[in-house]
Amino acid sequence: MSRKTRVLTLALGGICCFGVSRASADSFLPGNVWPNADLSVAATPGVDQVYGPNVTGDANPRPDGWHRGGSDFGVTTTPSFCFYNTTSNTASEGVAPAGLSDGNALQVSDSSTNGYGEWFSDWNALPASVIANPGESFVFQFFVQYQNVSSTQRPVGSDQFRVSADFGDAVGDDVTTFPNNLGHTDYIIPDGSPDQTSWLQVDETLTAPAGAASMRVTVDSGGSSSAEGQIWVTDISVAEVPEPTSLGLLAGGALLLAKRRRRA
Repeated sequence: MSRKTRVLTLALGGICCFGVSRASADSFLPGNVWPNADLSVAATPGVDQVYGPNVTGDANPRPDGWHRGGSDFGVTTTPSFCFYNTTSNTASEGVAPAGLSDGNALQVSDSSTNGYGEWFSDWNALPASVIANPGESFVFQFFVQYQNVSSTQRPVGSDQFRVSADFGDAVGDDVTTFPNNLGHTDYIIPDGSPDQTSWLQVDETLTAPAGAASMRVTVDSGGSSSAEGQIWVTDISVAEVPEPTSLGLLAGGALLLAKRRRRA
């Protein structure tokens, strides 16, 4: 699969390899352990209690395992920044870009310099082999579209739209579980990036810090009020890095298929 390099900003998380490509028909990693990967399962209707049972929570439709943050944190009114897009618009928040597994997507749409939007997942379990073998790498894959990304933050690029991964030492619902945050890494979309109007596949090979048992994913418009634009994210998957023998078999099979096609 052809790949091209894009801008990446790293923090403690420790990315070993990074690449992007056009979306293929197989939009999930083999052996994926990430729950609700296609975002098609809606959360149980009702108020999403935000960090405590006595705090007003989000009463809007959302994917199971995901929560609104930023300026939409804990609001029961219609979201201003963070939208749950569905193929048939059943969430009444806009229709996701077409394609991939089913068309469901997370969207952050920020046209304000007075706030920002954020989606964040629960603390989901890492692949078992990664937990059992500290230092073992794994693959984090997602698909993204974006447009009109800009920022008034200076220096340029210091506060942009991003997809982040945090590592924790416990698994659970993010609004009720408070694991120790062991590391962090960002996929940054720089200020003034050309619009990406078809699904772009992003593959990151990550190495979790020692003691990590879970990972949380965040999609946000920069973490402050400076960044503006729109971003859609869908089809998130996490899996072990394929064994070298498996990669060899795949490569050999592809070569054999190519030879047969040439003979035909």
